[in-house]
Amino acid sequence: MALVKGNVATFGLESISLASAELRFIPSSMAVTGTKYLLSSRPVPVTVAADGSGAFSVNLMPSDATRPSIYYMIQLEALDAAGNFTTLEFPDWKLYVPADGGDIAALLATSLLTNAGMVWVDEDPPENPAARTGWLVTDPESADYGWYMEWEN
Repeated sequence: MALVKGNVATFGLESISLASAELRFIPSSMAVTGTKYLLSSRPVPVTVAADGSGAFSVNLMPSDATRPSIYYMIQLEALDAAGNFTTLEFPDWKLYVPADGGDIAALLATSLLTNAGMVWVDEDPPENPAARTGWLVTDPESADYGWYMEWEN
């Protein structure tokens, strides 16, 4: 399992002090791991600290330890001190978790750069492309003109 940790905060970087906030890490599909485990796509809940820090930590199956390789979607639900619903956020992100785990913001920065649908269309290749970035060569003088190429790492 990989430890993912972080803090929930406002855009002013103030910690959220909520009586009952829960993050859910939702696997993209069922998968298998090892030689005998069939993994359910049931969400993995984690309670956000109510002490004002907004801290959380959760153990998740690494993305590349499953077949097929999975990613996680994230959901945040918050209630106020009286138990009334206040927030439900469900960003359209794909979180890929490495075996080492890590801090959520760093993992999302990496995960959001690995857009399998991103294609660079230009005569010259992109600088520092993310894995799985495609390039359609448009230089008519190039021997590779019209070719589609893709970065592996």
